[in-house]
Amino acid sequence: MVELIAVMVLVSIIGSAVVTSYSSYNRWLDKNEAILGMVRTIRKARDHCLTRNEKFFLTVDAVKNTYSLQYKDGRDSLYLPQETSAQFTMPFYTDITSLTMGAGHASRPNATIEFNILGEPVIDYDLNIYFNEGERVIVVVTPTGYIHVQ
Repeated sequence: MVELIAVMVLVSIIGSAVVTSYSSYNRWLDKNEAILGMVRTIRKARDHCLTRNEKFFLTVDAVKNTYSLQYKDGRDSLYLPQETSAQFTMPFYTDITSLTMGAGHASRPNATIEFNILGEPVIDYDLNIYFNEGERVIVVVTPTGYIHVQ
């Protein structure tokens, strides 16, 4: 009987650890999906404008936790197919912590990056978008325009 109680206590301790780990993993998956969604949207905007020989602008605001898309010299709002807005807000659990761009890699609260008609960023240094205190980073590589998550 004592052995049975000891085994039940041991199983409950292991079970609670597994549930906690699983919950943290689900939270990480939600954050990751939101960040990958942002990357897909930026790539879709780049490809959309590339096929139309238009340059586009990506504006990221770390204070408001948003990003927006504009195109042409007049910076008209860029509405992608099947999207109702040109401004996107990240979910509450995914925080844009900071942005770095430029020679000094100084942190900024917001930044706008221009992509030319070839889909290449018109800046001298990579743009880094940090999430949740550096947990994940979106990098826009200069001069190729390759966008990836680290």
